[in-house]
Amino acid sequence: MLKKCERCGKEFDARDPKHKTCQQCFRERGYIPEELLLHSYYNSKGNLVEEIFIGVPERLAGIFHYDGLKNTQARYFYNKALQAKEIALRKEFDSARPILNECIPEMKGKLNRGVKGFTQSFANFLTHHLSSVKDERALEAFHKHLKSVLDYLPREKKEER
Repeated sequence: MLKKCERCGKEFDARDPKHKTCQQCFRERGYIPEELLLHSYYNSKGNLVEEIFIGVPERLAGIFHYDGLKNTQARYFYNKALQAKEIALRKEFDSARPILNECIPEMKGKLNRGVKGFTQSFANFLTHHLSSVKDERALEAFHKHLKSVLDYLPREKKEER
């Protein structure tokens, strides 16, 4: 029977009705399909590409939510990107680079300590995109893309007391 993978959104042939993810997603925790990792934020005319806001961020949010990413963990890195963006606007990009560089060891530390709500898939996403931020324009676009992903991420349910 054909089903839609709850993690990556691709159709797959489910051998059992209880299967909710495709085989690739089941095998590879932290896997993000290549088509969901942007390699450029701008088109040939210098405008932001649609994938920053539509389609890609929604699928990414689905993957991150399925893997167990908590909004607070995602928001922490969003705030880091915002801080870097504001410093880049006030001063210059080189002043913001250390804030972005700090994110890498912080991600590794969260993964090594097994921080609840921080996922390998989100770390892979951040690593890919942080490496592509080379100037103010790319930082601005990355910040917008990350915000779009967070906007699609479902809210966490409050625990009843």
